[in-house]
Amino acid sequence: MGRLMETGVRVIESPKAGDLLKVRNRHADAVVNALYGEGIGSAVPEDKQTGELVIAGQKLISYLFPESKNILVSSDLVYRPWPSEKDEDCEVDPSTPLGESMLTAEKLADSSALIVRTGIPLGHCAPNLLDRWALKSVQWYPKNGRKRAFVLNRDLSLALMSLLDKSGVYNVCDFNMYEEDFADYTGIEADATEHDPADYSLSCNRLTRETGLRPSGPDVVLWNDDTI
Repeated sequence: MGRLMETGVRVIESPKAGDLLKVRNRHADAVVNALYGEGIGSAVPEDKQTGELVIAGQKLISYLFPESKNILVSSDLVYRPWPSEKDEDCEVDPSTPLGESMLTAEKLADSSALIVRTGIPLGHCAPNLLDRWALKSVQWYPKNGRKRAFVLNRDLSLALMSLLDKSGVYNVCDFNMYEEDFADYTGIEADATEHDPADYSLSCNRLTRETGLRPSGPDVVLWNDDTI
């Protein structure tokens, strides 16, 4: 399979510029900017810090690995939030700070890059949002009427591996759901806040057509050990 390298907050926050220069032009089959899925910001479209980190990571990748394939984990928030599932050809017109930042990061990627647009990541390999929301260690307030895409990290990783030889944009998610319904479905005690009719739901037909992978559906968060 070759080497797959992933950017993270550790790299961006490295205090020694020399450490970064040591890896410049080092060959890797692919370099993944997965900062979007590394924190809780993906669930908060109003968040600015996550988007700024993704942009910084994208600039680092372009500088350090100009000859390596670039994979960017982007967001459902880049699409215009009209009430229907969005495919990859739908208009991009972000209406939130995080969506605007993610679209900026996409524009920094070169024409051979793979851009995977996904929703709120759940499960291992990232701070587990389900556990943290349930324990109220991180407060989350779902918006009434706002519909998001959700993805299990396991399934996102599988999709990335299946798309390594691809370029362009692919949507990846397990299910779409209104935020207040998601809170009820998973038993998260969080009162919905003001109404937001934005619909960021995704269609994954292109992914299924080209790789055979299909969305797992909402039950995946209830019966799969990867979410706990």
